[in-house]
Amino acid sequence: MRNKCILALLLAAAFFLNACSGGGTGSGSGGSASDTTVPIITITGPTNASSYSTNSATLNLSGTASDNVGVTQITWSNDRGSNGTATGSSTWNANNITLQTGSNVITVTAHDAAGNISTDVLTVSYSTGTSTDSTPPTVTISTPTSAATYNTSSGTINLSGSAADNVGVTQVTWSNDRGGNGTAVGTTSWNANNIALQTGSNVITVTARDAAGNVNTDALTVTYSTGTTGDTTPPTVTISSPTSTATYSTSSSTLNIGGSAADNVGVTQVTWANDRGGSGNASGTTSWTVTNITLQSGSNVITLTARDAAGNMSTDVLTVTYTAPDTTPPTVSSTTPISGAGNVSISGAITVSFSEIMSAASITTTTFTLNGVSCSVSVNGASATFTPSSALASSTTYTATIVGGSNGVKDAAGNALASNYSWTFTTSAPLACSSSTILCVDDSAGAATQEYSTIQSAVNVARPGDTVLVYDGTYSGFTIAASGNPSNRIVIKAQGSSALINQANSSGEGITINNASYVTIEGFTITGMSGYGLATHNATPDNPMHGLIVRNNTVQNSGSTNIYLSEVADSLVEGNSASGSAASHGIYLANGGSDNTILRGNRCFNNAKNGIHFNGDLSVGGDGLHSGLTIENNILYSNTDNGLDMDGVQDSLIQNNVIYKNGRNALRAFQIDAAAGPKNLKIVNNTLLAPSGGGWALKLSEDLGGHTIFNNILLSDSASGSISVANTNFISNNNALVGRLSFNGESTVIDLIAWITAGYDANSFVTTPSSLFVSVPTDNYQLKAGAPAINNGRTSLNSVTAPATDILNI
Repeated sequence: MRNKCILALLLAAAFFLNACSGGGTGSGSGGSASDTTVPIITITGPTNASSYSTNSATLNLSGTASDNVGVTQITWSNDRGSNGTATGSSTWNANNITLQTGSNVITVTAHDAAGNISTDVLTVSYSTGTSTDSTPPTVTISTPTSAATYNTSSGTINLSGSAADNVGVTQVTWSNDRGGNGTAVGTTSWNANNIALQTGSNVITVTARDAAGNVNTDALTVTYSTGTTGDTTPPTVTISSPTSTATYSTSSSTLNIGGSAADNVGVTQVTWANDRGGSGNASGTTSWTVTNITLQSGSNVITLTARDAAGNMSTDVLTVTYTAPDTTPPTVSSTTPISGAGNVSISGAITVSFSEIMSAASITTTTFTLNGVSCSVSVNGASATFTPSSALASSTTYTATIVGGSNGVKDAAGNALASNYSWTFTTSAPLACSSSTILCVDDSAGAATQEYSTIQSAVNVARPGDTVLVYDGTYSGFTIAASGNPSNRIVIKAQGSSALINQANSSGEGITINNASYVTIEGFTITGMSGYGLATHNATPDNPMHGLIVRNNTVQNSGSTNIYLSEVADSLVEGNSASGSAASHGIYLANGGSDNTILRGNRCFNNAKNGIHFNGDLSVGGDGLHSGLTIENNILYSNTDNGLDMDGVQDSLIQNNVIYKNGRNALRAFQIDAAAGPKNLKIVNNTLLAPSGGGWALKLSEDLGGHTIFNNILLSDSASGSISVANTNFISNNNALVGRLSFNGESTVIDLIAWITAGYDANSFVTTPSSLFVSVPTDNYQLKAGAPAINNGRTSLNSVTAPATDILNI
């Protein structure tokens, strides 16, 4: 199957979206005006693959098509000539399609009543048994001249010449770059008569083909003049309607455009073209109009060209942004907690994610409720958060409700949620300090929860299966050296939201994990340490710590790295905020042995070096590499060096990260201290933005290749660019780029056309931040309506599947 998918990125200062899902959009007239859903068409016979080889001169095609309203017609065309209409609609067939020797690209198109269309393509190679023939024929134009140029005052021209081949010439064709094409009469001796010429230069190309599909060409440039050959003054052309400015926005799927043109001798023709498809002639010359130009969703660059009799021409351009009216009501995509959840924290917030951007004004404490609970409500794009004013009751079932209908929540276009959406969850039973496995810490003297007054005193006696529960207060740091096990962890967690560690332990750190495994550290605020904020020590690359969970901590303003994890394997680093390191990184995963660890949902900003840093460091021992990592849903910004900095990372997944406004590269992978450079990285659905004065969006050096790179937004305002690799063994596709790329470690920088021509890509496209995002100056990286990234992604590439949900679990 050749599936289309949506590369949807929803990025805001606090919450961001980067998703790939099936579907597409379209527009047209007829039927229901609100139908913008394109049909789906699939070729199933003679194959459902993208290519097919045959030695038969004709082909029978068949397949299926579907539409939300109904498929009205199936048509087909062969790029080597011929087209027609298939029989049937939901099940269709097209028989006896004539093939030409060599490659035939057969395009099948499904139409619906609203004018929406969708296509599937099969490339058919037809061979007559001479496939081993790789020798191209020769072709020569001899009449009206054997020279490369020819001048005439006749509006038509007759060509003739000869062709030869080691096996045999099967066909001679011609084409004019100013319009027109056809098949010559004859092969070894051929002629093509009455070829129409346009005033000015006409490049006539004659192509000879043999039975194996080999081709060769000869060309003649014909200048057709009507007696004004001395005229070198181009005409002028001006667009005045619907606007005289350079840009125009509309919610109509068609456009009428008008203007004027002038020339010192006379304007002979005004033509138009849309870079998204479609072209034609305007009505009139000095005063001209074009009606019913079909627009595609997003940006449409309309170019008007005026020509005079001498072939001089000039252009005017209007960039039209078409946004289809939004008439689709929003839906609830997910909730936290999920419906029916049990053992829910009494201090957590309740969140709901919608299918699209919502109107913040419509989501209030009246339209987002939790039975019997007062709260505050906040909205970020497609997500809303209900924060209770106080802790929920333990062991209680609650019902959360999102109000629908005309008085309920609405999307940004004013469409209402169809009906009320409710779900229930049950809070956890209270942790009893009297339990032998709950060790309660409280800095308030005399409190009922003060079994221990310091965290260290409770940690010193904790054993596998124990939870050290730290109540709100201000504490000194601590060190844990005891390990739990996979079945019975040692958990050290804040009971509320204000357990603050602002005094260092004996190591000058907030929290030290000393060669201990299966330990959870959760919910603390650690600030102002002279060394690391939270750190692991004293394991080895050959015998690392296992099963650590470092979750939902705020670590800030440390003298060194905020969260430093050395020789840590099979662990989870999730939901932490790491900011303001005075001399180093936000999060640092160090040394060999730190494999199969997940870094998810962390926010790293304003650090003196990198947001997240990895260093295999072979000198410490082990293999000097990091492998099996999952790096996802992290937000990294305003760090002095790179957003994501990886020395010796291999065989790892990097997806759904948002990285912007860092001092150098957004993502850099390399080898300095590690045993080897990057290899087999899966880089999917990320938004990587390098600022002016910075570096590359994605830079891979000391590169061993094997990477899969797709569905990313990779933009750079610097003199660098989108992608720099140092090994050409990679696959890249469906990325949003600037037109600067390098395949040899920055030695050569090429544009996207050269990148695609070299075989490094097929479906990526060039764009700009202003074309994609709502407001770059205010860090609102939400995709605006009609952004070209929409409908330009894919579900998988090279056996790598794009994530099913985005950073908001939509």
